[in-house]
Amino acid sequence: MTCIRTAPLLVAAILCCGLGGCAYWPGMSEGPRYTLTLHQVVSGSDLGRGRVLTLAGFNGKTVVVHPAPLLSSSSFVRIEKAAKTGEPPALMAFLDRHGQYVWMQIRGNLIGQSVAVAVDGWCQSITTVTAMGTPDAEVICLPGPWNEAEANAVITHAAENYSLLNDAHSQ
Repeated sequence: MTCIRTAPLLVAAILCCGLGGCAYWPGMSEGPRYTLTLHQVVSGSDLGRGRVLTLAGFNGKTVVVHPAPLLSSSSFVRIEKAAKTGEPPALMAFLDRHGQYVWMQIRGNLIGQSVAVAVDGWCQSITTVTAMGTPDAEVICLPGPWNEAEANAVITHAAENYSLLNDAHSQ
């Protein structure tokens, strides 16, 4: 009698353990990589107010930012290299409709303020909202310095990240 009661529990336990190992299927995406986030830099009297996030930089320095990003890879439909001669390499991020609306708010409210450009949580550079602007409302400039390999990785993964992050929001 005891075997009849415990058999279903044993089968359920075996199935749960077996299915738990199926978190990755061949051909399944590993998730977003080389994701970009833009964070407002916190300085001076704002350091004691609310939550902050400290980002490590590739140059060994740290920067303190607001933890919620202003914009992220979920708004960047695609990213291309900027073709500006004589200037440090920059990337151009093309915004979706939501990103364009958010960018319009940022440009109006944070003009001249510092913004950290982060890749996978590492501060790539610090710029100002003014310097990021372009004549086209759907494109923003992400100044570097960008090394060739990292710029290519960000560009390569931008469309996939956009798709992954927006599919995740719609479910």
